[in-house]
Amino acid sequence: MPEESRCFIAVFGGSHAVQHPVDGGVYAVPLSYCPAIGEGDKVLLFCLKDYPGHSWEAPGIGVVNQTAQRSQSGCVYVDILYEYHPLKVPIRRETIMRCLTAQEARQLMYPRFKANWLRRIGDLSAKRLGLSDSRWVGGQQLK
Repeated sequence: MPEESRCFIAVFGGSHAVQHPVDGGVYAVPLSYCPAIGEGDKVLLFCLKDYPGHSWEAPGIGVVNQTAQRSQSGCVYVDILYEYHPLKVPIRRETIMRCLTAQEARQLMYPRFKANWLRRIGDLSAKRLGLSDSRWVGGQQLK
C-alpha cells in the first residue's frame, strides 16, 4: 500500500452501465490508458450525461483494493477492484469542475472516450474535493 493515497477521477458512461455499474466495485480500463494506481488509492466515480440515474454527477468514491491485468479480444485491460462508498448527496459536475485545476477541468470537460477514462488529480484538487480525509468527501461524511 502506498504511504499516502493518490486520488483519481474515473468516468462511467451509460454504454457500460450494465457491464460495469458505478457501484459494482470493478472499473476496467485499457492498460495503455491506465495511470499507476494501487491499493488504498481513492477514485471519485463520475457518471456522464447518459449514465442512468446519475447524470453528470459523482455518486460515490472507490477505495482501491487491488488491480489485475487481463486480455480480451487482443487488448490488455486493468481491472481496478474497489470498495464502493456512496455519498449521502452526489457531487454535481459543476462542483467538481470548480474544485479542479484548469488543466484537470479541461480533461474532464472533454474526455477522449465516452467511458472507461481514468485520470489522476493533484493534491490541491483532491483537497478541494475533500478526498484527502478518509471519512469525508465533498464536505460530507460517507455513508
